[in-house]
Amino acid sequence: MIDIVVPFYGRVDYLAETVDSVLAQDDPAWRLTVVQDGEHAGLTTSDWERRRSDPRVRWVTNPHRLGLPGNFQRSLDLVEHDWCVFPGCDDVLLPSYVRTVRQVLSSRERVDMVLPGVRVMDAESSPSTPLADRVKTLLRRRHGRGDLSGERLATSLMHGNWLYFPALCWRSARITPIGFRQDLPTTLDLALAAQVVLAGGVLALTEVEAFRYRRHGLSESSRAAATRARFAEEQRLFEELQASFEAAGWTDAARAARWHVTSRVHRGLAHVARLWPTGAPWASAPGAR
Repeated sequence: MIDIVVPFYGRVDYLAETVDSVLAQDDPAWRLTVVQDGEHAGLTTSDWERRRSDPRVRWVTNPHRLGLPGNFQRSLDLVEHDWCVFPGCDDVLLPSYVRTVRQVLSSRERVDMVLPGVRVMDAESSPSTPLADRVKTLLRRRHGRGDLSGERLATSLMHGNWLYFPALCWRSARITPIGFRQDLPTTLDLALAAQVVLAGGVLALTEVEAFRYRRHGLSESSRAAATRARFAEEQRLFEELQASFEAAGWTDAARAARWHVTSRVHRGLAHVARLWPTGAPWASAPGAR
């Protein structure tokens, strides 16, 4: 069984699409929990009651607003099965997601994380390939299929976090003792993955596409990316991880954490965007994309 837990605070129409994608799974070995971080208009209509009537679906409302990291921890606290995934409340699971993950697990003896193939879409659910995701694709292609662990995986993630956290299925027993960092609201995904890797966790990759990740300007991650606070938080995390990798004797991973190249490039692009909020001066050049 896989616990699919959706921390919700945002657009109800996107959440409806996410929930319906879970209900459409062709493998029934799942249980869905939606964790509302406060009340939201539209969740008590008859249409939502139809979705709630499925015995595999439960709805939890936090008594007060916990914020993004608090709601993720609350979601983790609600996990009861051996495996769990935390899709965004604007993402979509393809009907084969649960089946794909379970097929990977059945073919591996020791796995702690499973990442299927992911397609990126925009606010209107159309295919999208922004620069960040083209970079993620290039970094992932270095590994192809198979299992990754140890310093090799840590070094790769320090060069650039190519994981799609909402699509990752985790071994619950591996992440429950770690939890989500409450002081890292925009990098809690990388912090968790790094701690799992340091603890000996194994990541299994499959190229079978089973998840659609929505990237749009109103998402929590997009809003956070536009702030200087995000980069200060990233710097602090990389410094912590550098020290942890050095203590583990992972010199390549420590070096990659010290330089964190893609994070520095991202910071530079964000600075350019602040200087030219209506578009960089070269953006209108012929053929520029």
